[in-house]
Amino acid sequence: MVTDLKGYVVVQDGIGTATLSSGTVTVTNARVNSNTRILVTGQDNNVAGSVRAIPGSGSFTITSSNAGDSGVVFYICMYFTGDN
Repeated sequence: MVTDLKGYVVVQDGIGTATLSSGTVTVTNARVNSNTRILVTGQDNNVAGSVRAIPGSGSFTITSSNAGDSGVVFYICMYFTGDN
């Protein structure tokens, strides 16, 4: 499914979960680049801190403000249509 969001699209390969280890996890996704916008939220009681995602080239890193977090996070990547 593709959803157009004012210049950004969400596709199925950009939606998922990941498990933090010591407050961080890196998710590999070839579509991700510096123009990608990523929404992330904790999904269980093992995510006590606030979480954020930083896109790189081909992956993104999710980091919690609590280095001890080991819970599951949910993410949605929005890709800029000018990059497709």
